[in-house]
Amino acid sequence: MTVVDLRRRHHRQLRSAAKAGLVVVVALGLVAGTGAAAWLTGWFDLDEIAVRGVQRTAEADVEQVVAPQVGRPLPTVDVVALEVAIEQLPLVADASVRRAWPSGVDVVVRERVPVAAVPTAGGFDLSDDQGVVVETVVTAPADLPVVTTDLAAGPAGLTAALTVLSGLPPELADTLTATSANSAADVRLVISGRDVRWGTPDESSAKARVVIALLGVPDVGLIDVSAPAAPVTRP
Repeated sequence: MTVVDLRRRHHRQLRSAAKAGLVVVVALGLVAGTGAAAWLTGWFDLDEIAVRGVQRTAEADVEQVVAPQVGRPLPTVDVVALEVAIEQLPLVADASVRRAWPSGVDVVVRERVPVAAVPTAGGFDLSDDQGVVVETVVTAPADLPVVTTDLAAGPAGLTAALTVLSGLPPELADTLTATSANSAADVRLVISGRDVRWGTPDESSAKARVVIALLGVPDVGLIDVSAPAAPVTRP
């Protein structure tokens, strides 16, 4: 092969590479142009809100939180901020917000679940485990424990009472008629007609054994097992 032939071959290779590069540039330009056109024409603007998981919370209330973001390009929507805002709704425990391309968001809500019925002047407040009132009813549901406590003071008393109730053996749970908690350290029960001062949820197994033994003692109206190693009884 002569020098001239080598030069011609080299020139052909350069032209082929240049053509391939041009094709790539044109393709990228088309993609960029299409993306820019889609952005400028509002193709990615938020215009759809899907809400799932609501029962007690109105779907419209969730949509109202998201509404100020409608019309914004979806990539610029702050989904974390939306989650925080939706979780401020009184009956929402937590929320998850995800972008649904090209122009929507999916909102999944987990609502607060009542775990106890707290007596009030007009009925019962159904409270979740954080002391937030989920609903107010006239009659306490049969599947919820009734706990007398001051929710305005915080959930500590309610939490302590529920912890005690969850650990009661059947011998005590079957004859339980009342539960109250003035604080996390002052849980009180009425079992078999006797007033039982349980105290904190600590040492509940030992406290239960002592109460079972003392229920068999006649003429005992009050049983204090807040210190189970040194129980106190009164008529």
